Amino acid sequence: MTPLLNTFHDASPPLHTHPNCDLCKQMRRSSGPDDPMKLQRCKGCHIARYCSKDCQMNAWNLGHKMECKAWRRLRDSAIRSSGNDRAWCEFAQWREYHHDSLTNAALAHYMMDGPGSEEEYLLNVILLYKNDPSLPVERKFVMGGCQFVHKSIVPDGSVPAPTHRMTKEIFEIREHNARQLKARSGATGVIRMGAYVLIVKFAPLNQREPDGWKPFYRHFQFENEHFSEDVRVNEEKLPAQILEEIFLTGAKQRFCCGKIPGLPTCCCGGWTHQQGPKALGT
Repeated sequence: MTPLLNTFHDASPPLHTHPNCDLCKQMRRSSGPDDPMKLQRCKGCHIARYCSKDCQMNAWNLGHKMECKAWRRLRDSAIRSSGNDRAWCEFAQWREYHHDSLTNAALAHYMMDGPGSEEEYLLNVILLYKNDPSLPVERKFVMGGCQFVHKSIVPDGSVPAPTHRMTKEIFEIREHNARQLKARSGATGVIRMGAYVLIVKFAPLNQREPDGWKPFYRHFQFENEHFSEDVRVNEEKLPAQILEEIFLTGAKQRFCCGKIPGLPTCCCGGWTHQQGPKALGT
């Protein structure tokens, strides 16, 4: 699919992540067949990724064991609901592919609501699984709804949403992560950190989800400077509508920050540049 420029706001570059080891945080380039580092996925949960066996074993002993157990329960439930042994693995790959679009959609909401909104709101995205082997993984899930939800809202069951308990957990972990990041970095200002939640239905559309909809959330960091940028969405084109189109087409945000130390070429490895890889400093 032809990559898109960021369609949510004018921040340059838009929010994006470089895949990294979940333990040592060593980064790899965003994409490219010549990438020197390959991340290995945990075969249990399919979510965590590591740069080596040593990192995987150390992460297991440091807490991934419990995390993996919880995700395996969701994996097994997704398989039962869909009848597809690869359903959860496809979700994990789909989520990684669309992570940057999700974070920039959430950021657009935070930018519209102003500083401090990230302490009270999260983006809730409802997803429906398309169990179609002919589709590429980036088009395996479509949007069933999207809301910017305040942490005080108690779900009434009319719309799939995180439970009040999970919402509380998300914001408590957000505060913990922000404190940890501030301590490690020595930052003196406010740490801006938002969140999105995916509520997923794996069963066919005409069937109920046997074990209930599957929740999955992620936090992401952004900067004070983002609040000074313009948001491109309006009443005719909201973040939810942009996301829905991205999910349907399997589009991917196009970016290149050129900030990975030790690599001879830019961040993206050339896939966003028509003229090939861009040498750093040019």
